[in-house]
Amino acid sequence: MFSPFEDVLGVGLSNGFQSLIIPGAGEPNIDTYENNPFATRKERAEQTVKNLLEKVPSEMITLDPNFVGNVADSREDITLQKNKINFEANNPTQNYQRPFISQTTRLKRKLKRKQKNVIDEQTLKLQKMIEKRRIANEKRSIQAKERKKKQFQEQDVEKTKTLPALQRFLRKN
Repeated sequence: MFSPFEDVLGVGLSNGFQSLIIPGAGEPNIDTYENNPFATRKERAEQTVKNLLEKVPSEMITLDPNFVGNVADSREDITLQKNKINFEANNPTQNYQRPFISQTTRLKRKLKRKQKNVIDEQTLKLQKMIEKRRIANEKRSIQAKERKKKQFQEQDVEKTKTLPALQRFLRKN
């Protein structure tokens, strides 16, 4: 049935304004079964994905793609696993080793605990031991640096032997 105020559509053109009679053009009641009748294709796809994710239980959403095809363990197995994990976390194993602290560090701590203004045989002995260890560590570090330098030079020599065509690109000392 024709409704004069609802079926008239106004269109703006380059040479003016035109009114057209189109049935249903001015329908004030939009289809309420759709959330957004003016949604783009991308928005509709996103909405579909969102609706599907809302239907899936939160326990099934996981980062492991193989989880969905697995058979669920019985409750007893799950509780046993949880109890085992808790037991291991609360009771450290017998193979536990303290973190390594060097002898020098231990001696320095002992020296710190002593009174600084009192110099006796034991503090002198501790200071000598610390100095000996420091010198030994320096010697070891120098030897290690020399070994690394030698290895690096050997590698350079090997590279120059195996790659004579690419020799011009190597670093020159």
